[in-house]
Amino acid sequence: MKAEKKTLHVNPVGENWEVESENKTLGQAETQPEAVELAQELAMAEQAATIEVHGEDGTLAKEVAVTSAGPVNPAGHP
Repeated sequence: MKAEKKTLHVNPVGENWEVESENKTLGQAETQPEAVELAQELAMAEQAATIEVHGEDGTLAKEVAVTSAGPVNPAGHP
């Protein structure tokens, strides 16, 4: 049976941003763009299929697919 791919989440935490997977913090950054960059770096090592980027209010702002070549923004998302 094939293992299900993980999803990394970029979430606001206080005044910082956190990258987490399966309720485990993988890293923190001062800004959302820095946290997204960190998530992209961690995605391959963590065998993540997607990165979910949440806004300051915690709602899902965008989802980024991860391929063997690295993260790919879906059409219509910057």
